[in-house]
Amino acid sequence: MCVVWKWCGCLRSVEIVPLLQIVPSKSNEERLLLVGPELASVVATIVTRVRADNGGTVPLVARYDHHEPVMGPPLPHLFQRTSARHHQSRVISPRSVADLLNTTLVRIGLTDAAGASLRFTPHDFRRMFATEAVTGGLPIHIVARLLGHANLATTKAYTAVFQDDLVRSYRAFLDQQRSVRPEAEYREPTDTDWHEFHSTSSCANWSWAPVRDLTAVPVSTNTPAS
Repeated sequence: MCVVWKWCGCLRSVEIVPLLQIVPSKSNEERLLLVGPELASVVATIVTRVRADNGGTVPLVARYDHHEPVMGPPLPHLFQRTSARHHQSRVISPRSVADLLNTTLVRIGLTDAAGASLRFTPHDFRRMFATEAVTGGLPIHIVARLLGHANLATTKAYTAVFQDDLVRSYRAFLDQQRSVRPEAEYREPTDTDWHEFHSTSSCANWSWAPVRDLTAVPVSTNTPAS
C-alpha cells in the first residue's frame, strides 16, 4: 500500500473535513481516510518538501510492487525522494523507511527494558495505531474500515491489550460502579481478612452442589483442606 498525494474535501453542514486518498490497497479498493490536524500538518510538510525539490509539483512516479510482482502506474506518491544516483524521483521503500526509523531511535537513545536500542518496522505503527484506537474506545469495526480489513478477525489480531491497560480499565470500571453505591458497603480489607482469604481460596477447596431441577440454585461450599 502506498499513500498517494490527493486531498479530498467532504462538506458536512458548514464544516469541510479533509480526507486522504489511499490507492492502491490490499483489497484493490480505493480508501478515503479522515485526517486530523496533526496528520494534516505532517502531510503538508512532506508535500512542501517534495514540491520544493521538483519545481513546485509532486512528480508521478512508478513503483515496483514486490508482492504482485509488477510495476505500478505512475502516481503522485507521497513518500518519494530524488535519487542522487539517477537524478530522478523514486518511491521510498519500506526497508528505507525502517532504516531511517531505527537510525533515529539510535540517535535519540530510546532503548528497551534490556538496554538494547528499540527497533521498528513501518508496519509496527499500523499495529500500534489499531491498539491505541481500540483501547481508546473506537469501535473495532470502525478501526477495521480505517485499516482496510474485510474481516474483523484480522483487526483483532492487530490489537494488543496489555496487562496494565486491562487493570487500569477494570479499576476505572469498579470506581464508577462504587460511585453509585452507598459508601458504607465498602471498606478496606484487614490483615485478618487477607489471611482468611488466602487460607481458604485454593481452587481445590471449591466444589459445586448438583443442580437437581430448574429451580435449584448451585451452592458453592468453601471448606479448608484438612
